[in-house]
Parts: sequence; structure tokens; C-alpha cells
Amino acid sequence: MAATSTATAATHSGGPGLLASLRAATADAHERLDGQFSTLPLTDAAGYRRFLAGHAIGWAALWPQFRDFIEQELGLTAPDYPAMLAADLAEAGADAAALPVVAPPAAECPAGVAYVLAGSRMGIAMLRRQPHWAAAHGRAGRYMADGSGPGLFRALKDWMDGPDGAAADRAAAARAARGAFAVFSNAFALSDSAG
Repeated sequence: MAATSTATAATHSGGPGLLASLRAATADAHERLDGQFSTLPLTDAAGYRRFLAGHAIGWAALWPQFRDFIEQELGLTAPDYPAMLAADLAEAGADAAALPVVAPPAAECPAGVAYVLAGSRMGIAMLRRQPHWAAAHGRAGRYMADGSGPGLFRALKDWMDGPDGAAADRAAAARAARGAFAVFSNAFALSDSAG
């Protein structure tokens, strides 16, 4: 209890909170990953498939950590993004079960993984406003259409701004977040098999 009070006091005395700390610790990795995925033309069938495949590979590795954190720490039901991706890939002519597998990072602080994945849903919320292959071809595009990302991110931000976030090991959370970005970077490299 004393550690929580001390950490909370440090957070409220002007030090950066967990969210700001993770943003700073992962800014370079975030920028590199955005640069990788932004090269894919989402209106093109092959580009859209590769985009989905990269996300499917990454989510498959990180899903258990994300789901457990969302459900156990935030008390929410985690949307089944791997299932959405598998259905969307099938509609686009690819088999999620045939995709390469990436090993997950150690689960020393799943809050860092949740930060990366919930944050990625905020990026998807912006992307879905742009033209993409599924929308142009009358397909469901479940992964792009899912609107639960902003709510998940708000709940995560509230957790990070609260006593649990203040008590979290920031170094461990940053390592977990950088590990999650590395998983997605590796997933992007492997996703060309689905294009």
C-alpha cells in the first residue's frame, strides 16, 4: 500500500503518468511501425490482405496478454480481434491459420502490451474513414469497422491515471510495450506471404 501511495504522489507531483511515460519510451518504435504499415495500399486487394495478415500475426502473439488485461484489470470484454481478422482474411482470399507464428514477449507487465494494442485500435478508427478494399467490394471489413477502440483506450487511460497505473513498474511496462511493437514489426515483415 505504501508503494502505491508513493507512486501516486510522484505521479501527481508533476512527474509523467504511465501513459505519458509509455508514449515517450516507445515513440521511435511507434513511428517505425507506422512507417512500415503506411506503405501498404489498402484499396488494393494484395495490400489490404497484407495489412490484415500483419495485424493477424501480431494479434495472435499478443492476444492472450491483451485479453487477460482488458478483462481482469479493466473489467471489460475484449473484442475478439483475432476472429475478426480471420474472417476478414477469408473474405479477402487468405487463410489466417496458414500465417507464420511470432513468439510473444515475456508477460512481465501486460499494461504495456495493452497500451500498444488499444492504441492501435485508435489508429484503425482513423484508417477506417479512408477508402479500403473491403468497403469498396461490399465486404464486412470487421476489423476496420469495429468501433470499440476509443472506449477501450479511454478505459485504459483511466486505469493508467489511477492508483493501479501509478503503482505499475514503468520500466517493465515500457519493455512490454517495446516488445509488442517488435512483434508487430516482425509480423509486418512476415505478412508478405499473404499479399
